[in-house]
Amino acid sequence: MTHLSPTRWGATAAAAVRRPFLLTLLLALYWAPGAGATTIFTLPDGDLHARSRVIVEGTVVSVAPRENRDGFPETETTIAVTRTFRGAPRARLRLRDLGGRLVDGRWLKIWGRPDYVVGRRVIVFAVPHPEGEFQTAELTLGKFEIWKDSAGRRFLARDLITRPSEGLQYLRTVGSKEPAADRLRDYAAFLRFLASPGAAALPTAPPATIRIQDLRPETDAGSHALRPAWAEWSGSARYRWNNGATASWTLSSTPNAITGGGYGEAQAAIAEWTSHPFSTINFVDGGLGSSGTNFINLASTSTCGASGPFCGGGVAGCGGPGGIGGTHTWRGETYGTIGSGHISVRQLTGPTCLPSPTFAAIVTHELGHTLGYGHSDQGASTHDVCIGDESAAQMRSTVQSRGTSLGTDDSDAARWVYGDGQVSCASASPTPTATTTRTPTPTVTRTFTGTATPTRTSTRTSTPTSTETPTRTLTPTPSATPTSTPSFTPSRTTTATPTALPAAALDFHTLTPCRIVDTRIADGAFGQPPLAAGATRTFPLANRCGIPPAARAIAVNVTVTGASQPGFLRVYAADESSVSTSTINYRAGLTRSNNAVIRLDNSGAVAAYCGQGGGTAHVLLDVFGYFD
Repeated sequence: MTHLSPTRWGATAAAAVRRPFLLTLLLALYWAPGAGATTIFTLPDGDLHARSRVIVEGTVVSVAPRENRDGFPETETTIAVTRTFRGAPRARLRLRDLGGRLVDGRWLKIWGRPDYVVGRRVIVFAVPHPEGEFQTAELTLGKFEIWKDSAGRRFLARDLITRPSEGLQYLRTVGSKEPAADRLRDYAAFLRFLASPGAAALPTAPPATIRIQDLRPETDAGSHALRPAWAEWSGSARYRWNNGATASWTLSSTPNAITGGGYGEAQAAIAEWTSHPFSTINFVDGGLGSSGTNFINLASTSTCGASGPFCGGGVAGCGGPGGIGGTHTWRGETYGTIGSGHISVRQLTGPTCLPSPTFAAIVTHELGHTLGYGHSDQGASTHDVCIGDESAAQMRSTVQSRGTSLGTDDSDAARWVYGDGQVSCASASPTPTATTTRTPTPTVTRTFTGTATPTRTSTRTSTPTSTETPTRTLTPTPSATPTSTPSFTPSRTTTATPTALPAAALDFHTLTPCRIVDTRIADGAFGQPPLAAGATRTFPLANRCGIPPAARAIAVNVTVTGASQPGFLRVYAADESSVSTSTINYRAGLTRSNNAVIRLDNSGAVAAYCGQGGGTAHVLLDVFGYFD
C-alpha cells in the first residue's frame, strides 16, 4: 500500500507541518522512492562542469526560507566563498533552491533538493536562477560536502551518499532499469579536474577501502552545524487533503515537445484518479494557463537546478504537494493538511524522448504523490493487509510504461485515505493488533546510562556507558484500547544495555517512528519467517525508513510477540560475533517491548538472536532516530 506508513502511506503525524512531505518527480522511465518522488539520471562530472555557470568552494554561513515570485517556498543558502573555479570572483554566493517552509507556515517539499548545513565546507556547482542570483545545478548532483578521515585526508561526498535516499531514485540512463550508486571523490584529484576539466579522465575515486562511515564532515571552527527545523525533512510524515481531495488542475499553456504536447496524457491521469469508484477523489481539468494553485507545467525550461530542454542525464522535473500549515484527524490519525499541488516536467528536446504511455504513467504517479501516497514497494503500512500486490502498483518506485492504469494497491491506498476503508483482497488477514502498533513513547529510556533523550533537532551525544541495569519493560495489553503496564521481566541473562556507540561524539537525528522489520508479514529480508530458537538473522537497515548509509547507530523500539517459549532477544551490530546482554526478555504468548540504542555495522546492518529453548518468535523493530 502506498500511504500511511513512514514511506508508503504516510507516517505518524508529529512532524506533519514542520516536516512536510513532497514528491519530486525527476521523470524518467522510473519512479523515485519514498514519500516524495525524485528521479535523477547519472551525469558525468565533465557534463556537470559544462552546464554550470559558477563553481566555488566555501563554507555554508546561512540557510533561510524565502518566497519566489510565483508564491512558492524556496530555501536560500549563502556560501562564504574561499575559492572560485568558474565565474567571476565573489565573497558570497547566494543559492535559491525550490522547496522549503516559509515563516507563515506555507510549505513545499522537493526530494532531491540539496541539504545545506551551516558551518560545513562545500564545493558547489550553480546555474542562474530565473529571478537572478543562482541555484544549485541539477539539484543534489551540484553539491559536494568535504569530509575527512582520521588522518586528515579529504574527500567529497554528495547527499546521495550521506543522506537517506528515500524519496530519491538515482538511475544510470534513460531507458535503463539499473540503479546507479554515487561514489566518493578524492578531494585533491577533483581539484585537478576542476582546473582542467577537458583533460583525460582523472583518478577522482579514492580506494575502495575508504568508506563514508569512517569519515566526518569538515566544518569551520566554532560552527554548530545547524540545520533549521523548517529545512529538515522527514520522509515519513502523513499528508492528505482535508476536502476529500477535490482540486482543479491547471495545465500549462506551453506544450511539451512530446507529440500532442502532453495534454492528453495529463488529462487521462487526472481522470484516472477521479474515476476511482470507492473514494471521494475529485481531480478535474481546470484548463490551460500560466500558473495556478494546482499547476502542472508540462514544459518547464528552468526547473530544480536545470536549464533548457532535456533528453538525457540530470534532472527531468520536480513537484509535489504544498500547504499553509495545520493538521487534521482522519480515522484516528493526524495528518498535515495538503492545500495545493505543483508538478513541473522539464521540456524535452524532441517528441521521442519519452513514449506516451510512460509520460502518462509519470503524471499519474506524480498526482498520486500529491494525494499523499508514497511508494508501494518501499516501507510498509500497518493498514495494508493485502500483501503481495505492491510491485503491480502505479505507485511503485520504478515506473512502467503502463499509461494511467491503477493497481489494487493504489486502490487500497485511495480507499483508506479518501474512501470507504475497505480493501481489494478477498480474504485479508486481520489488521495488526494494537499491541504491535501502539509501541511505547519513542524516547531513549532510563535503561541506557549516558544517552540523551531524543529531541526534534540535531543534538550531540556522548558514548553510552555499559552499566548493567534491570530492564523495566512495557507490556502492551492486547485489547481494543492499548494500555501499558510496567512490570519487571524475569531475566535469563543480564538485561538490556545498549551496544556501545563509537567513542567520538555523534549527532542524533529524530525520525518519525517507522516499522522497519516485522516478521509476521511479507516474505523477504524484513518480514517472514519468524526467528527460530537459537538462530541469528541479519537485517540490512541502511536506506530504509530514513536511515542514511552514514548512520552509526539507531534508536529503536524492539517488540517480541507470538513466542512459543520464554526466552530473550539480542539485537546488535551485524559485525559483532556475539554480545553478552539481552535487548528484551519475554514469556511465551505475551507481547513485550523495549527501547534500545543499537550500533550498526559498516554496511548499516543489525543482527537479531533468538534465545529460547525451542520454537519461534516474531520480532518487530520500529526506528525513531539515528546517530551519525
